Amino acid sequence: MADKEGGRFSWFSRSIASAVSRVRQQEFAYTQYSKRRSGVDTELVIGVDFGTSSSKLIIQDVDRRKAYAVPFPGLAPSGHEYLLPTRVYLASNGEFSLYTSGRELNLLMSKLFAGTSHRASDGLPEIEPEVAAIGYLALVLRDARKFFIRSIAEDVSPGTIIWSVNAGLPEKFRQQAMTRILEICVLAAWECSTRQESITVDLARYWLEKASNAKNENGDTSYMEDREKDLHPEEVLAVPEVVAQVQGYARSDHRRSGLHMMVDVGATTLDASTFTLFDRDDEDRYTMWESRVAPLGAHSLHLHLLRSLSTSLGVESRHQARI
Repeated sequence: MADKEGGRFSWFSRSIASAVSRVRQQEFAYTQYSKRRSGVDTELVIGVDFGTSSSKLIIQDVDRRKAYAVPFPGLAPSGHEYLLPTRVYLASNGEFSLYTSGRELNLLMSKLFAGTSHRASDGLPEIEPEVAAIGYLALVLRDARKFFIRSIAEDVSPGTIIWSVNAGLPEKFRQQAMTRILEICVLAAWECSTRQESITVDLARYWLEKASNAKNENGDTSYMEDREKDLHPEEVLAVPEVVAQVQGYARSDHRRSGLHMMVDVGATTLDASTFTLFDRDDEDRYTMWESRVAPLGAHSLHLHLLRSLSTSLGVESRHQARI
């Protein structure tokens, strides 16, 4: 059985030093620490912003109040190494990859919440939106842990590492059903990412079923046979994006008490929210007042400009139907 300390499940208890050498020797960063329970516990939270056009990841050391943005060199656009395009490639053997190889699957987040499958093409079958999202997120989480081992681990006290994952939930998808879908996909992706094998369609489907059972009211956690790799379902949460943004600001060096308006311009939507930040009993507190979302993102604006220009010139735009 695992120890439950302070309401958090401590599945990861491994030596930092051996982890660094292990990860550099292995293609898959599925093991991270060798067994050891001495030292100071460290709570690490991976924050996932699963966006329409690009995704971002942050690893936060809760006790030290330090956060590290995860770069994706070779995958992110030039000059924007922390913005990973939200797309994944599927090879003919059913293996997912972040690199250009095989069929491209995009609009992962939009199709996940719409329940729209990726159509069969290029000799490959139809792919469920959950499976495509899991394949992408598994590869991203694996890369994030590689980054942790190679760049951060030596700064963390040896001892028990307590992992958890928070995934941002867009304001327009805050329904309970959408929350559950995202949490299931993230949990399944974590489990896929810790296996010593390639991320495939079959593996994603297998863990999708396991994660769905684990996230039921009477969650089945019998899959947790290896405490060094498996993550408890309670450690995966879908967090409303606006709440995550407010909390991030409240814990930053730029925080100021008082009334605020926060504006988030994404690819397809523009989110605006108002809140009041204040202190009580030496703790950050906030009151949310209003939050609105509209289809006024940067990409939406770009398509609107193309349509307007095409209308002015009297030519038909191939983007017309997509607006």
